[in-house]
Amino acid sequence: MFNLFLKLKIILFYLYSFSFQNLKENKFNFDYFNKLKLNVKNTLLSQTFHKNYLEKKLPIYEKKIRELNYSFEEHKILTKDGYILTAWRIPSKLNETYNENRPPIILQHGLIDSSYTWLILDKDYALPYLLVDNGYDVWLTNTRGNAVCNEHSNVNEYDSNDIHGKYWDFSFHEMAIYDLPANINYIKKITGYKKIDYISHSQGGLIYFILYTIDNKFIENNINHFFSLGTVITTFTSKSLLLKYSNLPVIKNLFNYIPIKNIMVFNDIYYKIIENFCSYFNKYCYYIVNFIISNNNDTQKINVKKLFKEFLYAPAGTSAKNLKHWNQIYTNKRLAMFDYENKEKNFKIYGKEKPPEYDLSKFVNYKIKSILYISNCDPFSNSEDLNVLIKYMNKKYVKIRKMKDYNHLDFLWSEYAKDDIYSEIINVLNKDYHK
Repeated sequence: MFNLFLKLKIILFYLYSFSFQNLKENKFNFDYFNKLKLNVKNTLLSQTFHKNYLEKKLPIYEKKIRELNYSFEEHKILTKDGYILTAWRIPSKLNETYNENRPPIILQHGLIDSSYTWLILDKDYALPYLLVDNGYDVWLTNTRGNAVCNEHSNVNEYDSNDIHGKYWDFSFHEMAIYDLPANINYIKKITGYKKIDYISHSQGGLIYFILYTIDNKFIENNINHFFSLGTVITTFTSKSLLLKYSNLPVIKNLFNYIPIKNIMVFNDIYYKIIENFCSYFNKYCYYIVNFIISNNNDTQKINVKKLFKEFLYAPAGTSAKNLKHWNQIYTNKRLAMFDYENKEKNFKIYGKEKPPEYDLSKFVNYKIKSILYISNCDPFSNSEDLNVLIKYMNKKYVKIRKMKDYNHLDFLWSEYAKDDIYSEIINVLNKDYHK
């Protein structure tokens, strides 16, 4: 048994080394970005041209969307602090004339994930395609630092390929105050809509809550509806093994003493290796993913064989600082800004020795139609932790849905979610937009 673990460690070491070397060589071409001028990568294509276009070498996510006969655009979005975000737009089906009256909707992924997570299910079950089929303009947004979103306008000082560099100095706080507003403002500008809708999973919902505590007027002025899948606001009572083990002294010391600032950000070659491995050994891969995310709570809602035929960009990575910030909430039992664990540095940044807490009492005046989905089987998303937020919310505007036997992944990867969750979201939207 010992020899088996030793061999596995050696294999993983070489896979990581090989992946990182390729990642280092894949430098960001900023000249190309300047030519792009923050506009779309391509316009809508005719059926004939689309067929020829597929024969070219395309990113896997783009090829997948086009092969299903949906239009695809890639957008680059600049944040106020210079990060360049990647968003994938599915404005319509391929054989449809684009209609500017399609309401725009953001789908925002969670922690250590990418927007590819929304595309894993077959098109008859995946939320993005269901929304497009119902007349909506879908935007799959990626937060800074994942495998498909790691660029910066100042590439000399903020090079994401430098695993010790300044690029990785962020947590979900920066995603909330920079990424989310940048995405919303950009999408409004492109579509001409005054307000948009926001659908999130896990951390995608947390950054929405945090932005509201910092700038509630921005959310009120820009969001029509909010739907949160696998809702996470605090992790005080979380039963997550991921959070539990991240609190072990040996793991915490890794954060403090190992200078690597990014976590699980790899290149396409590495992800292809994972995809091929998991397509043959899907049960083992599922046990690993499920153990990390859902405490090995297999609710039998995910078709494992189908899942790993489409499994890509997982994990998609993030910064070490972001994981540490999550750990601080769990450990300190405070929903607060990042703690530098140095009184002088905290005072310099916050004007006090302890980082300030996010003020959830601001949700007393929250009047956006929202549905928050949680589950009894989700170690990250539970009623007890959610109560710190919903006690301030008006039930007239906010509904809580307690899903039976959903783990943290089922909200995204289970075909049951179509009838249990997605149909309700689409019905709420259709009722308001198609009166």
